[in-house]
Amino acid sequence: MKTAKAKKLALTLCSDGTPDRPRWRKVYKKKTFYFRGTYGEALKAWELKKLQADGVLPESIQRAIADRKALAASLPEIEGGFTTNGQPYYADGRQGVQAMLAEDIAALERGEPVDAFALKMAQQFAPVPKKTGVTLGQIVGKFIAVIQSQHDDGKMVATHFDNVKRQALRFRDCIGADKPITAVNEEVFQITYKDHLRGLIKSRGWTAIYANAAMATALRLYKYAWKNRYVPELRLEAKDVSFVTAPKEVPIITPEEYRHYFEGTSEKTCLYVLLFLNCGMTGTDVATLTHSMLDLEKGTITRKRSKTKGFENVPTVTYYLWPKTLTLLKKFATAATAPNKLVLHNENGRPLITTSIDKGKLKKTDCFHLAFTRMCKRLKISAARMKDIRKTGATALGSNPKYASLSQYYLGHSPRTVADKHYVRPSDELFAEALLWLGKEFKIETL
Repeated sequence: MKTAKAKKLALTLCSDGTPDRPRWRKVYKKKTFYFRGTYGEALKAWELKKLQADGVLPESIQRAIADRKALAASLPEIEGGFTTNGQPYYADGRQGVQAMLAEDIAALERGEPVDAFALKMAQQFAPVPKKTGVTLGQIVGKFIAVIQSQHDDGKMVATHFDNVKRQALRFRDCIGADKPITAVNEEVFQITYKDHLRGLIKSRGWTAIYANAAMATALRLYKYAWKNRYVPELRLEAKDVSFVTAPKEVPIITPEEYRHYFEGTSEKTCLYVLLFLNCGMTGTDVATLTHSMLDLEKGTITRKRSKTKGFENVPTVTYYLWPKTLTLLKKFATAATAPNKLVLHNENGRPLITTSIDKGKLKKTDCFHLAFTRMCKRLKISAARMKDIRKTGATALGSNPKYASLSQYYLGHSPRTVADKHYVRPSDELFAEALLWLGKEFKIETL
């Protein structure tokens, strides 16, 4: 009986990559190209690079060229010497803007990146097409179709898609679905919608942060309409439509309150609570933990935070596991049959968190939220949140002069200040020492 041959991969895996950021190589036309990321991400990057190597412009570049050519042709006569702060951008009026667009087009055809300076300048002078009869409701429908496509392409997670969609619909319902899109102007944002959001802050207890996010979605919707030439450019400053946000008080869970979580609690829920403090994890971090990140022999987890793993400046952190955490992980971990296999799953063998969009609606299951809510209800604990546990760990480290510099590293955050960006990565030994101290502070050994 003949055995099927394994399909040859288009890219070669390099030995100098990391588990969470592999490196791939492709030799084509006597040139070598390198790519980072998962195989799927690297393959997409290679397909784009191959088009450039073959002299074929990608569709997105063709659209960018077509947009600039159309703008150049539609520009009216412009008086020369348009200035900002007294400094001329160009001296030849319409011909000057067209010349800058021509330079962009030539650069794009050569496969070189260009900025949006000339494009934005041309858009200021180009006439807005008269698209009569288009309503806000129709624009919202088109906008939702675009973000739905982004979600389907894997460029937007289900929860973010659902939130953006709901806020776009909220703006439509507030302003009026039948309102002409051309009647949506600065006053609509500054007065009508801001008053609406202010009312929600008072009546529903919305935070200023959440209201600002809702306003940001409304502005994003308008920008979509502007890019598609339905409306003129909106001229607003952030201060005109934003709400002042007060610094949030950092929640603190005392060691006594933390150990109370373990009273009569199932071992699997105990494992979740331990991972939140031991490794500064969120529920999503635990749900996406794979065997490539876990070393049961060394008793460590090495990972980037799942929310920001695609960013280069986010640190890859190795967490030393407390004996109690390691014991429960060994008990509940799945068999390590593949590097990318999830370490933990639910009783049905499914991921602990699942999100999907079904017929435009969000479907989500969250085993952590369910387990934590049940635990708090049974123990009669009020106002407790899972994410407060990792914040408590960072606060505790920050209170110790020896380990204060490790609090952001513990959270897996990228450097925030100029000084942080040039910091020396802490040694694994020092960080392990800090985690050992954290465990002793919360008396984990007594659990």
